[in-house]
Amino acid sequence: MNKIKHLFWLSASLLFIWGMWLSTSILAQDTQDQQAAFAAMADQSPCSELIRNGIYNHFRSIYTHSSASAIQTEVCSAYSRYLSDKQSGKVGATYKLFGGSVSYSREQIEVVGTLMCSSGSSQSFDSSSLSIVSDTVSEAALMAYRECVGRYSDGLRITTWFRESDEGLFTKELRYVAPPGAPASTTITGISVSPQASFACEGPMLGIIGQRGGLATQITGLTCTRKLAAEPTLSRNGAYVLADAASVVIYTDAGTITQSFPPIVVEPPAPGLRMPIGSIIPFAGSSAEAEKMKAFGWWPADGSTVQDVQAHEWNGKATPNLMGQFLRGAPFDKVGGFGGSEKHKHEFSGRTTYEVEGTTKGPEGADNFTGKPNWNHKHDVSGLTSEQSHLPPYYNVTWMIKVK
Repeated sequence: MNKIKHLFWLSASLLFIWGMWLSTSILAQDTQDQQAAFAAMADQSPCSELIRNGIYNHFRSIYTHSSASAIQTEVCSAYSRYLSDKQSGKVGATYKLFGGSVSYSREQIEVVGTLMCSSGSSQSFDSSSLSIVSDTVSEAALMAYRECVGRYSDGLRITTWFRESDEGLFTKELRYVAPPGAPASTTITGISVSPQASFACEGPMLGIIGQRGGLATQITGLTCTRKLAAEPTLSRNGAYVLADAASVVIYTDAGTITQSFPPIVVEPPAPGLRMPIGSIIPFAGSSAEAEKMKAFGWWPADGSTVQDVQAHEWNGKATPNLMGQFLRGAPFDKVGGFGGSEKHKHEFSGRTTYEVEGTTKGPEGADNFTGKPNWNHKHDVSGLTSEQSHLPPYYNVTWMIKVK
């Protein structure tokens, strides 16, 4: 009987020790998991840049004429009012932007303001922040953010920068931190741009496409410049756009990274100011400014050859040389003709008449006499006057011609 009791207590002790060890192990593992989770949260902070871009795009979709600086000014002004109210203990229920047409709750202005107006704000953005501002962020940005966060569990660390001033450039940097049990590196299998000509991309990331295990802990980057039209075109929905909707997709063995871009919408041109191809205007700027105007389809009318593949009618052709020329109205079949001169002469012809009266003296020894001798005569004359300028007062300009 005593032997049985001894075995019982021995078994109980062993079970107790095993239970304590198991609890300690689980607690340690939980602690490690929490630490890993917190580390991942800190690592995911660059994803919040996608939310910041999505806030800009949200407002651009509503106020197509608002620049990035105007949007930031509106948000940060409201955020400044919120901070002032918070300090005085009189926080309002809502905060108005854009003349009252947009309202943020106190929770929303705190999250959005912190994200867009405070340095180091990305560290404080998390899933709870996302739920507060999700209705003020573009759908594409929400998808990109969720994808960015999700790729962290796959080992991909993604950082994105946007040039918000003109929406014309973005940069993505990637590195790979292998999850437990995964290979130490992964492969970038491809990069696609759609539409194909919407972006021009460069960077070291292009050099490791298809290279087995080419992506590891070392950062590699890709910078893409958006191709903007020289002038806005009218889209199907009646908006004027400089660039259509586009996307850039990076394919890796660890997952896909998609960056979508809305169309770039601009203010419609003022009525009557759209200049057709072939229009000619005076320009009093510098040669450097004239060089910049070529991107918008204006070339000096100085006989130079147009070199612009988008100038379909004029590419490879010389502009008319209008240096020293005035413009003169003419029927369409006479357009392009030259005439006139800077100087002129007058031709003249005629006959002069002379009449002579006076006293004459006769030969020596003869009597003097007075009278009207018949000495009258005429001369025929003809010729040209000296060359004269007939230019009115003027001010020099350079003529510019629209070629696209």
